[in-house]
Amino acid sequence: MANTYNWSPAAGLSATNVAQPTASPSSTTIHIVTGSNGCTASDVVLVNVNTPPTANADNDKTLNNLTTSVQIGTPALSGYTIHGALLQDWFNYDCSTDGIPNATTTYTVTVTGTNGCTASDAVVITIDKAPPVEMLVRIRI
Repeated sequence: MANTYNWSPAAGLSATNVAQPTASPSSTTIHIVTGSNGCTASDVVLVNVNTPPTANADNDKTLNNLTTSVQIGTPALSGYTIHGALLQDWFNYDCSTDGIPNATTTYTVTVTGTNGCTASDAVVITIDKAPPVEMLVRIRI
């Protein structure tokens, strides 16, 4: 076991002078450690950062009696698997569904990237069932 340690680069490490620092880099990084106890030795450690995918269910929407359909979500990206409420309605896994729910509903989409990381996003569709406006027209002859 070494008496001294020197890790580089220092970015993303909890300390550079300990045997086992905690690594939290923002991107995949190669760290080099040099240890000494009278003799010097070096080794290399690869810290691979798996970036999560982006899930986008869209902005929340309020719909009224005149709305006949709504599209939510954005097209899927290659390499992602989509999971979510009413998956059977998500045509061709393109993160969109057409139709109007009968009550306020939250739709959640969860995507899994090729690296196994996941991300989720939700959209709330609020139904405004205000009664239709009736117009009264008076005609004078």
